[in-house]
Amino acid sequence: MSKIDQPSVQAAGQPTGQAKVYVEGTSKTIKLVLLLTGLATVIGAGMMVAGFLTIEDPRSSGAGLFVIGMLLFIVGGVSFIAMRIVRWWQHG
Repeated sequence: MSKIDQPSVQAAGQPTGQAKVYVEGTSKTIKLVLLLTGLATVIGAGMMVAGFLTIEDPRSSGAGLFVIGMLLFIVGGVSFIAMRIVRWWQHG
């Protein structure tokens, strides 16, 4: 059998590397979402503390700051936990 007649790597059914690119892209997306949700959670916690410290001053908007911070904290925290579970599930 000459070199011309031998099957190529792709013709033999070997992987082409496309799945690896997809997995790396998915992993980078999950890392980005984890970073953003973690950041939202920290910012929400900071806003809650700032709102709580200024809530007694009638001229401040401490209550609004506290509520917005609480919403950010809850949504960011739940999203962060969900993405950690997805990442754990993907990587085993």
